[in-house]
Amino acid sequence: MQGGYIVDYHSCDFFPERYFQLVLVLRTDNAVLWERLSARYTYGSCWGVLAPTMAVPCREYHLEKIQENVQAEIMQVVLEEARTSYNAQIVQERHDVGLGLLVVCDTIVLK
Repeated sequence: MQGGYIVDYHSCDFFPERYFQLVLVLRTDNAVLWERLSARYTYGSCWGVLAPTMAVPCREYHLEKIQENVQAEIMQVVLEEARTSYNAQIVQERHDVGLGLLVVCDTIVLK
């Protein structure tokens, strides 16, 4: 495998550890997450909400899905899944402060 790729996905338990030099778990404040997901629920689609410079369609979220995702964030489900699926040395947690994935990735220094 050549390397230099970013896999943006909400689950990690089925990717082999050999695929990655780094597993980055982005976290956010629960209120911010609720707001983002509610915008999808309220307005139907979110063209450009998460990536304003890209024309990408987003899913509509129903109230149950919003509650499920916020609860998963509170319980740190994805972070714990990453910690149990991969070597602790390659798992990093970062808090989303509205910078976006690519900007956050630019701040990473591989060990």
